[in-house]
Amino acid sequence: MATGRTHDAVTAPVDGSTAFADDTPAPARPADRWIRRALIAMPTLAALGSFVSASPGSSGTANGYRVVTAVALIPALMMLTRAPNRGLATKLLLATSVAFAVWGAVGLSWTPAPGVGQRQLTGILLAIAGAWVAIGLTSARAATVQHLRTGFVLAAFVLTSIGLWQYATGVSLWRMAGQTIRFDDSLLIGSFVNPNNFAAFLLGCAGPVLSWALSAKGIRKPFAVTLLAAMAFVILGTTSRAGVLGLVVIVVSVLVIVMMQAPKTQVPVLFTLVTIALATWAVFSQQITAGLATAFAGGTGGSDDLRVSLSQTAVHYFFDSDGLGIGPAGFQERLALETSQSVLATHNTFLQMAAEYGFPVALPAFALVAVIATSALRSPNRSQALVDPARIEMVAGIIAICVGAVVASSLIADPSWWLLIGYLVVLTRQSRGQDDAAGKSPAPAN
Repeated sequence: MATGRTHDAVTAPVDGSTAFADDTPAPARPADRWIRRALIAMPTLAALGSFVSASPGSSGTANGYRVVTAVALIPALMMLTRAPNRGLATKLLLATSVAFAVWGAVGLSWTPAPGVGQRQLTGILLAIAGAWVAIGLTSARAATVQHLRTGFVLAAFVLTSIGLWQYATGVSLWRMAGQTIRFDDSLLIGSFVNPNNFAAFLLGCAGPVLSWALSAKGIRKPFAVTLLAAMAFVILGTTSRAGVLGLVVIVVSVLVIVMMQAPKTQVPVLFTLVTIALATWAVFSQQITAGLATAFAGGTGGSDDLRVSLSQTAVHYFFDSDGLGIGPAGFQERLALETSQSVLATHNTFLQMAAEYGFPVALPAFALVAVIATSALRSPNRSQALVDPARIEMVAGIIAICVGAVVASSLIADPSWWLLIGYLVVLTRQSRGQDDAAGKSPAPAN
Protein backbone atom coordinates (compact mmCIF):
# COMPACT_ATOMS: atom_id res chain seq x y z
CA MET A 1 0.00 0.00 0.00
CA ALA A 2 1.33 3.43 -0.87
CA THR A 3 2.44 5.50 2.04
CA GLY A 4 2.60 8.86 0.32
CA ARG A 5 6.30 9.26 1.29
CA THR A 6 7.93 8.43 -2.03
CA HIS A 7 10.62 11.11 -1.65
CA ASP A 8 11.86 10.09 1.78
CA ALA A 9 15.46 8.91 2.12
CA VAL A 10 17.47 7.75 5.10
CA THR A 11 20.40 10.01 5.85
CA ALA A 12 23.03 10.14 8.58
CA PRO A 13 23.23 13.54 10.26
CA VAL A 14 26.41 14.96 11.78
CA ASP A 15 25.95 12.98 14.97
CA GLY A 16 25.41 9.69 13.17
CA SER A 17 21.76 9.20 14.15
CA THR A 18 19.26 8.02 11.52
CA ALA A 19 16.58 10.40 10.37
CA PHE A 20 14.18 10.73 7.45
CA ALA A 21 14.97 13.57 5.12
CA ASP A 22 13.74 14.56 1.67
CA ASP A 23 16.42 13.96 -0.97
CA THR A 24 15.31 16.96 -3.02
CA PRO A 25 17.66 19.90 -2.27
CA ALA A 26 15.77 22.51 -0.32
CA PRO A 27 16.20 26.17 -1.22
CA ALA A 28 18.59 28.02 1.05
CA ARG A 29 16.77 29.82 3.81
CA PRO A 30 17.93 33.23 5.06
CA ALA A 31 19.03 31.58 8.31
CA ASP A 32 21.15 29.08 6.38
CA ARG A 33 22.87 31.88 4.51
CA TRP A 34 23.68 33.71 7.74
CA ILE A 35 25.00 30.50 9.31
CA ARG A 36 27.24 29.97 6.28
CA ARG A 37 28.58 33.52 6.45
CA ALA A 38 29.20 33.34 10.18
CA LEU A 39 31.08 30.02 10.02
CA ILE A 40 33.25 31.17 7.11
CA ALA A 41 34.11 34.47 8.80
CA MET A 42 34.75 33.23 12.34
CA PRO A 43 38.32 31.81 11.99
CA THR A 44 39.60 34.95 10.28
CA LEU A 45 37.88 37.24 12.77
CA ALA A 46 39.27 35.19 15.68
CA ALA A 47 42.81 35.45 14.31
CA LEU A 48 42.62 39.17 13.53
CA GLY A 49 41.11 39.95 16.94
CA SER A 50 41.31 43.62 17.82
CA PHE A 51 42.44 44.54 14.30
CA VAL A 52 38.79 44.25 13.28
CA SER A 53 37.53 46.93 15.63
CA ALA A 54 37.17 50.69 16.01
CA SER A 55 40.63 50.80 17.66
CA PRO A 56 42.89 48.36 15.73
CA GLY A 57 45.39 46.62 17.95
CA SER A 58 43.86 47.84 21.22
CA SER A 59 42.92 45.10 23.67
CA GLY A 60 39.55 45.06 25.37
CA THR A 61 37.65 46.53 22.43
CA ALA A 62 34.45 45.11 20.94
CA ASN A 63 35.98 43.41 17.92
CA GLY A 64 34.25 41.65 15.05
CA TYR A 65 34.66 38.17 16.49
CA ARG A 66 33.04 39.10 19.77
CA VAL A 67 30.15 40.75 17.94
CA VAL A 68 29.50 37.60 15.88
CA THR A 69 29.77 35.46 19.01
CA ALA A 70 27.32 37.64 20.96
CA VAL A 71 24.76 37.66 18.15
CA ALA A 72 24.97 33.95 17.30
CA LEU A 73 25.49 32.35 20.74
CA ILE A 74 21.86 31.89 21.81
CA PRO A 75 20.63 30.61 18.39
CA ALA A 76 23.64 28.25 18.25
CA LEU A 77 22.93 26.84 21.71
CA MET A 78 19.26 26.37 20.81
CA MET A 79 20.30 24.39 17.74
CA LEU A 80 22.69 22.31 19.83
CA THR A 81 20.00 21.40 22.36
CA ARG A 82 17.94 19.86 19.54
CA ALA A 83 20.82 17.63 18.41
CA PRO A 84 19.93 14.00 19.32
CA ASN A 85 23.50 13.00 20.24
CA ARG A 86 26.06 15.60 21.26
CA GLY A 87 28.97 13.22 21.91
CA LEU A 88 31.48 12.82 24.74
CA ALA A 89 33.80 15.57 23.51
CA THR A 90 30.94 18.05 23.55
CA LYS A 91 30.05 17.06 27.11
CA LEU A 92 33.67 17.43 28.25
CA LEU A 93 33.85 20.90 26.70
CA LEU A 94 30.66 21.74 28.57
CA ALA A 95 32.23 20.50 31.81
CA THR A 96 35.33 22.61 31.11
CA SER A 97 33.21 25.67 30.40
CA VAL A 98 31.17 25.29 33.58
CA ALA A 99 34.33 24.68 35.61
CA PHE A 100 35.93 27.85 34.28
CA ALA A 101 32.81 29.89 35.01
CA VAL A 102 32.07 28.53 38.49
CA TRP A 103 35.51 27.69 39.87
CA GLY A 104 37.04 30.73 38.22
CA ALA A 105 34.52 32.96 39.99
CA VAL A 106 35.30 31.25 43.29
CA GLY A 107 39.04 31.62 42.67
CA LEU A 108 38.67 35.40 42.33
CA SER A 109 38.27 35.49 46.11
CA TRP A 110 41.86 34.35 46.70
CA THR A 111 43.79 35.28 43.57
CA PRO A 112 46.60 37.79 44.21
CA ALA A 113 45.36 39.79 41.19
CA PRO A 114 41.54 40.05 41.38
CA GLY A 115 41.22 42.84 38.83
CA VAL A 116 43.44 41.19 36.24
CA GLY A 117 41.92 37.84 37.10
CA GLN A 118 38.41 39.06 36.38
CA ARG A 119 39.51 40.36 32.97
CA GLN A 120 41.27 37.08 32.20
CA LEU A 121 38.27 35.00 33.21
CA THR A 122 35.97 37.16 31.09
CA GLY A 123 38.30 36.71 28.12
CA ILE A 124 38.36 32.94 28.61
CA LEU A 125 34.57 32.67 28.74
CA LEU A 126 34.17 34.86 25.66
CA ALA A 127 36.72 32.74 23.79
CA ILE A 128 34.97 29.50 24.77
CA ALA A 129 31.63 31.03 23.76
CA GLY A 130 33.00 31.33 20.21
CA ALA A 131 33.73 27.60 20.23
CA TRP A 132 30.15 26.92 21.29
CA VAL A 133 28.85 29.06 18.43
CA ALA A 134 30.81 26.94 15.95
CA ILE A 135 29.62 23.70 17.56
CA GLY A 136 25.99 24.80 17.69
CA LEU A 137 25.80 26.16 14.15
CA THR A 138 27.21 22.89 12.75
CA SER A 139 25.02 20.57 14.83
CA ALA A 140 22.00 20.37 12.53
CA ARG A 141 23.44 19.69 9.08
CA ALA A 142 26.63 17.97 7.96
CA ALA A 143 27.10 20.48 5.14
CA THR A 144 27.72 23.28 7.63
CA VAL A 145 30.96 21.61 8.74
CA GLN A 146 32.32 22.34 5.27
CA HIS A 147 31.57 26.05 5.83
CA LEU A 148 33.74 26.07 8.94
CA ARG A 149 36.49 24.20 7.08
CA THR A 150 36.32 26.85 4.35
CA GLY A 151 36.61 29.47 7.07
CA PHE A 152 39.90 28.04 8.28
CA VAL A 153 41.22 27.91 4.70
CA LEU A 154 40.24 31.56 4.27
CA ALA A 155 41.91 32.46 7.56
CA ALA A 156 45.08 30.68 6.45
CA PHE A 157 45.07 32.69 3.22
CA VAL A 158 44.48 36.02 4.99
CA LEU A 159 47.04 35.50 7.76
CA THR A 160 49.63 34.04 5.39
CA SER A 161 49.17 37.06 3.13
CA ILE A 162 49.74 39.34 6.11
CA GLY A 163 52.91 37.43 6.97
CA LEU A 164 54.22 37.67 3.40
CA TRP A 165 53.37 41.36 3.31
CA GLN A 166 55.31 41.93 6.53
CA TYR A 167 58.25 40.00 5.09
CA ALA A 168 58.21 42.10 1.91
CA THR A 169 57.77 45.50 3.58
CA GLY A 170 59.42 45.01 6.96
CA VAL A 171 56.41 46.62 8.67
CA SER A 172 54.09 44.72 11.02
CA LEU A 173 50.37 45.26 11.55
CA TRP A 174 51.15 46.45 15.06
CA ARG A 175 53.40 49.22 13.84
CA MET A 176 50.81 50.27 11.26
CA ALA A 177 48.24 50.51 14.05
CA GLY A 178 50.61 52.63 16.13
CA GLN A 179 51.03 49.90 18.76
CA THR A 180 54.30 48.98 20.47
CA ILE A 181 55.37 45.35 20.89
CA ARG A 182 58.61 43.87 22.15
CA PHE A 183 59.40 41.88 18.98
CA ASP A 184 61.38 43.20 16.05
CA ASP A 185 59.55 43.58 12.73
CA SER A 186 61.97 41.11 11.15
CA LEU A 187 60.09 38.34 12.98
CA LEU A 188 56.82 37.52 11.25
CA ILE A 189 54.11 37.98 13.83
CA GLY A 190 50.90 38.69 11.89
CA SER A 191 48.10 39.90 14.14
CA PHE A 192 49.41 38.02 17.19
CA VAL A 193 51.44 39.28 20.14
CA ASN A 194 54.08 36.55 19.82
CA PRO A 195 55.67 34.73 16.83
CA ASN A 196 54.99 31.37 18.52
CA ASN A 197 51.28 32.22 18.71
CA PHE A 198 51.28 33.09 15.00
CA ALA A 199 53.02 29.83 14.09
CA ALA A 200 50.58 27.87 16.29
CA PHE A 201 47.58 29.38 14.49
CA LEU A 202 48.98 28.55 11.05
CA LEU A 203 49.62 25.00 12.25
CA GLY A 204 45.97 24.86 13.28
CA CYS A 205 44.97 25.84 9.74
CA ALA A 206 47.29 23.25 8.17
CA GLY A 207 44.80 20.40 8.56
CA PRO A 208 41.87 22.08 6.78
CA VAL A 209 44.15 23.43 4.03
CA LEU A 210 45.85 20.06 3.52
CA SER A 211 42.46 18.33 3.39
CA TRP A 212 41.36 20.86 0.79
CA ALA A 213 44.58 20.42 -1.20
CA LEU A 214 44.11 16.64 -1.36
CA SER A 215 40.52 16.91 -2.60
CA ALA A 216 40.84 20.02 -4.78
CA LYS A 217 40.55 19.69 -8.55
CA GLY A 218 41.24 21.93 -11.49
CA ILE A 219 42.71 25.36 -10.83
CA ARG A 220 42.11 24.98 -7.09
CA LYS A 221 44.77 22.28 -6.79
CA PRO A 222 47.80 24.49 -7.64
CA PHE A 223 46.30 27.31 -5.56
CA ALA A 224 45.99 25.00 -2.54
CA VAL A 225 49.55 23.72 -3.01
CA THR A 226 50.83 27.30 -3.29
CA LEU A 227 48.99 28.29 -0.12
CA LEU A 228 50.52 25.39 1.83
CA ALA A 229 53.98 26.30 0.57
CA ALA A 230 53.45 29.94 1.58
CA MET A 231 52.21 28.86 5.03
CA ALA A 232 55.36 26.77 5.50
CA PHE A 233 57.52 29.76 4.56
CA VAL A 234 55.70 32.11 6.96
CA ILE A 235 56.04 29.57 9.79
CA LEU A 236 59.78 29.54 9.11
CA GLY A 237 59.71 33.34 9.14
CA THR A 238 58.38 33.34 12.70
CA THR A 239 61.63 31.54 13.72
CA SER A 240 59.47 29.40 15.99
CA ARG A 241 61.32 26.12 16.49
CA ALA A 242 58.18 24.45 17.77
CA GLY A 243 56.27 25.74 14.75
CA VAL A 244 58.82 24.23 12.36
CA LEU A 245 58.93 20.93 14.25
CA GLY A 246 55.13 20.89 14.48
CA LEU A 247 54.89 21.30 10.72
CA VAL A 248 57.28 18.38 10.20
CA VAL A 249 55.30 16.21 12.64
CA ILE A 250 52.05 17.02 10.83
CA VAL A 251 53.49 16.10 7.44
CA VAL A 252 54.97 12.84 8.75
CA SER A 253 51.72 11.98 10.55
CA VAL A 254 49.70 12.50 7.38
CA LEU A 255 52.05 10.22 5.45
CA VAL A 256 51.77 7.53 8.12
CA ILE A 257 47.96 7.75 8.10
CA VAL A 258 47.80 7.47 4.34
CA MET A 259 50.24 4.56 4.09
CA MET A 260 48.54 2.60 6.88
CA GLN A 261 44.88 3.27 6.08
CA ALA A 262 44.59 4.14 2.41
CA PRO A 263 47.36 2.71 0.21
CA LYS A 264 45.52 3.77 -2.95
CA THR A 265 46.01 7.43 -2.09
CA GLN A 266 49.75 7.22 -1.41
CA VAL A 267 50.78 8.46 -4.85
CA PRO A 268 48.61 11.62 -4.96
CA VAL A 269 49.41 12.47 -1.36
CA LEU A 270 53.14 12.00 -1.84
CA PHE A 271 52.97 13.97 -5.08
CA THR A 272 51.16 16.84 -3.34
CA LEU A 273 53.57 16.99 -0.40
CA VAL A 274 56.68 16.66 -2.58
CA THR A 275 55.36 19.39 -4.87
CA ILE A 276 54.81 21.67 -1.89
CA ALA A 277 58.31 21.00 -0.57
CA LEU A 278 59.99 21.53 -3.93
CA ALA A 279 58.00 24.68 -4.71
CA THR A 280 58.82 26.16 -1.32
CA TRP A 281 62.53 25.37 -1.64
CA ALA A 282 62.75 26.59 -5.24
CA VAL A 283 61.32 30.00 -4.39
CA PHE A 284 62.57 30.56 -0.85
CA SER A 285 65.72 28.45 -0.47
CA GLN A 286 67.92 31.27 0.88
CA GLN A 287 65.23 32.54 3.24
CA ILE A 288 64.50 29.02 4.49
CA THR A 289 68.17 28.39 5.24
CA ALA A 290 68.42 31.69 7.13
CA GLY A 291 65.19 31.03 9.03
CA LEU A 292 66.28 27.56 10.13
CA ALA A 293 69.65 28.90 11.21
CA THR A 294 67.94 31.56 13.34
CA ALA A 295 65.32 29.24 14.80
CA PHE A 296 67.82 26.59 15.82
CA ALA A 297 70.71 28.87 16.72
CA GLY A 298 72.95 27.80 19.54
CA GLY A 299 71.96 30.74 21.73
CA THR A 300 68.50 29.37 22.49
CA GLY A 301 69.57 27.47 25.60
CA GLY A 302 68.69 30.35 27.90
CA SER A 303 65.18 30.46 26.47
CA ASP A 304 64.76 26.73 27.00
CA ASP A 305 66.01 26.96 30.59
CA LEU A 306 63.56 29.78 31.26
CA ARG A 307 60.65 27.75 29.90
CA VAL A 308 61.60 24.81 32.09
CA SER A 309 61.85 27.09 35.12
CA LEU A 310 58.42 28.62 34.42
CA SER A 311 56.88 25.17 34.02
CA GLN A 312 58.42 24.00 37.29
CA THR A 313 57.03 27.07 39.02
CA ALA A 314 53.56 26.37 37.64
CA VAL A 315 53.70 22.78 38.92
CA HIS A 316 54.86 24.08 42.32
CA TYR A 317 51.93 26.52 42.50
CA PHE A 318 49.50 23.71 41.65
CA PHE A 319 50.66 21.47 44.47
CA ASP A 320 51.15 24.38 46.87
CA SER A 321 47.45 25.21 46.42
CA ASP A 322 46.49 21.58 47.16
CA GLY A 323 45.35 21.24 43.56
CA LEU A 324 42.75 24.01 43.89
CA GLY A 325 44.67 26.63 41.91
CA ILE A 326 46.02 30.02 42.97
CA GLY A 327 43.25 31.91 41.21
CA PRO A 328 42.70 33.52 37.79
CA ALA A 329 45.76 35.38 36.45
CA GLY A 330 47.57 34.53 39.69
CA PHE A 331 50.72 33.07 38.12
CA GLN A 332 52.43 36.26 36.99
CA GLU A 333 51.29 38.29 39.99
CA ARG A 334 52.54 35.75 42.51
CA LEU A 335 55.79 35.29 40.59
CA ALA A 336 56.30 39.05 40.63
CA LEU A 337 55.97 39.04 44.42
CA GLU A 338 58.54 36.26 44.75
CA THR A 339 61.23 37.45 42.33
CA SER A 340 62.79 40.69 41.18
CA GLN A 341 63.42 39.38 37.66
CA SER A 342 61.33 40.08 34.59
CA VAL A 343 58.03 38.25 35.00
CA LEU A 344 56.67 36.24 32.07
CA ALA A 345 53.62 34.10 31.42
CA THR A 346 53.86 30.34 31.95
CA HIS A 347 54.54 29.59 28.27
CA ASN A 348 52.54 26.42 28.85
CA THR A 349 48.77 26.85 28.69
CA PHE A 350 48.02 23.41 30.13
CA LEU A 351 50.17 24.06 33.19
CA GLN A 352 48.69 27.54 33.51
CA MET A 353 45.21 25.98 33.73
CA ALA A 354 46.41 23.64 36.46
CA ALA A 355 48.32 26.31 38.41
CA GLU A 356 45.62 28.99 38.33
CA TYR A 357 42.37 26.99 38.18
CA GLY A 358 43.37 23.67 39.72
CA PHE A 359 42.04 20.21 38.99
CA PRO A 360 38.36 21.34 38.68
CA VAL A 361 39.31 22.87 35.32
CA ALA A 362 42.40 20.84 34.43
CA LEU A 363 40.72 17.43 34.66
CA PRO A 364 37.91 18.00 32.13
CA ALA A 365 40.20 20.07 29.88
CA PHE A 366 42.86 17.35 29.76
CA ALA A 367 40.18 14.68 29.27
CA LEU A 368 38.80 16.67 26.33
CA VAL A 369 42.18 16.74 24.62
CA ALA A 370 42.61 13.00 25.27
CA VAL A 371 39.20 12.17 23.76
CA ILE A 372 39.92 14.21 20.63
CA ALA A 373 43.34 12.60 20.26
CA THR A 374 41.90 9.11 20.74
CA SER A 375 39.22 9.74 18.14
CA ALA A 376 41.80 11.08 15.68
CA LEU A 377 44.20 8.15 16.10
CA ARG A 378 41.82 5.21 16.19
CA SER A 379 41.42 3.11 13.04
CA PRO A 380 38.62 4.24 10.74
CA ASN A 381 35.91 2.02 9.35
CA ARG A 382 37.56 -0.35 6.89
CA SER A 383 34.80 0.11 4.33
CA GLN A 384 36.27 3.49 3.47
CA ALA A 385 38.33 3.21 0.29
CA LEU A 386 40.11 6.51 0.84
CA VAL A 387 41.54 8.16 3.89
CA ASP A 388 39.06 10.35 5.71
CA PRO A 389 40.05 14.03 5.21
CA ALA A 390 38.45 14.88 8.54
CA ARG A 391 40.78 12.41 10.25
CA ILE A 392 43.78 14.18 8.72
CA GLU A 393 42.39 17.45 10.05
CA MET A 394 41.91 15.97 13.52
CA VAL A 395 45.48 14.65 13.69
CA ALA A 396 46.91 17.93 12.43
CA GLY A 397 44.60 19.87 14.72
CA ILE A 398 45.48 18.01 17.91
CA ILE A 399 49.18 18.47 17.09
CA ALA A 400 48.60 22.20 16.62
CA ILE A 401 46.60 22.47 19.85
CA CYS A 402 49.33 20.78 21.89
CA VAL A 403 52.25 22.54 20.20
CA GLY A 404 50.61 25.92 20.69
CA ALA A 405 49.77 25.17 24.29
CA VAL A 406 53.32 24.25 25.28
CA VAL A 407 55.25 26.96 23.41
CA ALA A 408 53.07 30.08 23.13
CA SER A 409 53.23 32.61 25.94
CA SER A 410 49.61 31.91 26.85
CA LEU A 411 46.61 30.72 24.84
CA ILE A 412 44.24 30.36 27.76
CA ALA A 413 42.06 33.26 26.56
CA ASP A 414 42.96 33.12 22.85
CA PRO A 415 39.75 32.95 20.74
CA SER A 416 41.47 31.26 17.77
CA TRP A 417 42.82 28.46 20.00
CA TRP A 418 39.43 27.73 21.52
CA LEU A 419 37.75 27.96 18.09
CA LEU A 420 40.15 25.29 16.81
CA ILE A 421 39.23 23.15 19.82
CA GLY A 422 35.56 23.69 18.96
CA TYR A 423 36.23 22.61 15.37
CA LEU A 424 37.97 19.46 16.58
CA VAL A 425 34.96 18.72 18.80
CA VAL A 426 32.75 19.01 15.71
CA LEU A 427 35.01 16.67 13.72
CA THR A 428 35.13 14.20 16.63
CA ARG A 429 31.35 14.14 16.84
CA GLN A 430 31.06 13.73 13.09
CA SER A 431 33.71 10.99 12.94
CA ARG A 432 32.18 8.95 15.73
CA GLY A 433 28.73 9.36 14.22
CA GLN A 434 29.89 8.12 10.83
CA ASP A 435 31.71 5.13 12.33
CA ASP A 436 28.69 4.24 14.47
CA ALA A 437 26.39 4.50 11.45
CA ALA A 438 28.75 2.31 9.40
CA GLY A 439 28.88 -0.24 12.21
CA LYS A 440 25.08 -0.48 12.33
CA SER A 441 24.70 -0.82 8.55
CA PRO A 442 23.96 -4.36 7.31
CA ALA A 443 26.75 -6.06 5.45
CA PRO A 444 26.34 -6.09 1.64
CA ALA A 445 24.93 -9.26 0.16
CA ASN A 446 27.32 -11.52 -1.75
